[in-house]
Amino acid sequence: MEKTAKKRGRPAIEPYIELFIMEEVDANQRKPQEERLPLVVLAGLTHDKLKDRIKAGSHMPTRGTVEKRVQRYAKTFSTEDEPWSLSTLDRYPISPEVLPRVLAEYKRSDGRLTVREAKWVARLSAIDCDTHAPYLIARSELLFERLGRPRDFEGFDRHLAGLPHKAHTWQAPFEAMASRAGILKDDPTKNGREVTK
Repeated sequence: MEKTAKKRGRPAIEPYIELFIMEEVDANQRKPQEERLPLVVLAGLTHDKLKDRIKAGSHMPTRGTVEKRVQRYAKTFSTEDEPWSLSTLDRYPISPEVLPRVLAEYKRSDGRLTVREAKWVARLSAIDCDTHAPYLIARSELLFERLGRPRDFEGFDRHLAGLPHKAHTWQAPFEAMASRAGILKDDPTKNGREVTK
């Protein structure tokens, strides 16, 4: 059964707006406890930022709706999206053979690697692939989880296996998935599309 565009008389929040709210919550949740904004304040700031990012024809959610989403996503924040460090190896083991590669990415990211990203860096360490691959796959995984949709990594699978696929670039599998989820917008300054942030 297909979902309708409205729920109880109000338009549904579009996926790119959901993603933006999720990212704001995640950024806040990754901060040390003493630096985190209270959720009500975060919701207000997020609502204000949305005014500048809303696409033409999109329904602007109310502040109350944004506040409910912020509270829901703060409750569902995954420990996989916390910063990675050697101390996370107890909960999220990484094989000693690939640890040097993960530490190199940790250094390259200036210490901003998440557990989820470290997991994908480790998994893809033996494959000769684009350095952005683990990050794109980690982001896709997070997006599917948060939107409650089954994972669809066929584009990534085909690309990593060297099989033909419709994509012309490495980022295309993520772009195709993001486009299906409705989180891409045209960016006239870049002559193409970008993932909304």
